[in-house]
Amino acid sequence: MKSPEPKQVNLLSKPIKSGGERKTCTRKSRGSGPSIRRPFISPRYQKVSIRTTQANLKRWKDLAFRKKMTIILSKSVKNKWKNLEYREFMVKNAKKQWRNLEYRQKTLKRIRLASIKNWRNPEYRKKKVIAIKKLWQNPKYRKKMLAVLRIENRIRWKDPVYQNKMATVRYKIQQQTRKGPNGFEKRVQSFLDSSSRIKFKFVGAGKDAILINNYSPDFINKRKKIIILPCGHYWHLKKYGIPIDSIHKRKHEKIKAAPFKAAGYRVIFVWDDEFKREVENGRFKRRIIRVIKSKIKRE
Repeated sequence: MKSPEPKQVNLLSKPIKSGGERKTCTRKSRGSGPSIRRPFISPRYQKVSIRTTQANLKRWKDLAFRKKMTIILSKSVKNKWKNLEYREFMVKNAKKQWRNLEYRQKTLKRIRLASIKNWRNPEYRKKKVIAIKKLWQNPKYRKKMLAVLRIENRIRWKDPVYQNKMATVRYKIQQQTRKGPNGFEKRVQSFLDSSSRIKFKFVGAGKDAILINNYSPDFINKRKKIIILPCGHYWHLKKYGIPIDSIHKRKHEKIKAAPFKAAGYRVIFVWDDEFKREVENGRFKRRIIRVIKSKIKRE
């Protein structure tokens, strides 16, 4: 014979004994402090709470119920957030939790995964773009974010893996966007084509683009190991608020030439403002020829 199943009793409707008050247990705190009084929770009541949580989890799978509850919860949180004491308390707790590395890594991972899922939704994407545009219109927010991004970029660029990754991305963009030399580079190319002794190939864009220590040169002669880099004074100096003079040009040349010199190449720089001045007089051809010859003699 099977034993009869126990009847399910609703504990909430059952009257509470012992004067209608719940039992309490005392626990002494460490040291010479006051005793802490906590309510005694019976195991039967614990079972009921587990059942309710399981039932709520099942109900949470329903989209209609979830939407309804999210609206109710968001309203309640907004009302609570209006209270300054509650806000300060929550901010303090959040700062304490954020100091823990494990918690920070977990939360960032969860945020990334959620943002990737949400970004696939076009409605969410439109709302997010509008919100970001509004934030960037605020000058204080813009200054703050630019400062943060500068620091993050400096840290990232120290990593060689990130450098290689960005170099490949830049290389692909150059192949797709730039199909040939720009106006100034074309003028330099016309001179280099006219010189019969040394021939240089344009490798700054298109199918012939190459990378040397994660940087792409403009004109190269692999046999003589010489690189020519045409530089525009606006894009290399003026845009970043750097004064246009010989001192700052030489500093810029040292930074740009470093990766090519490490690979055993010699670099010749041609600036557009100097180039323009010498076009009418015909000096620019003689100057570049003289520089190329002097570089070859040093070899």
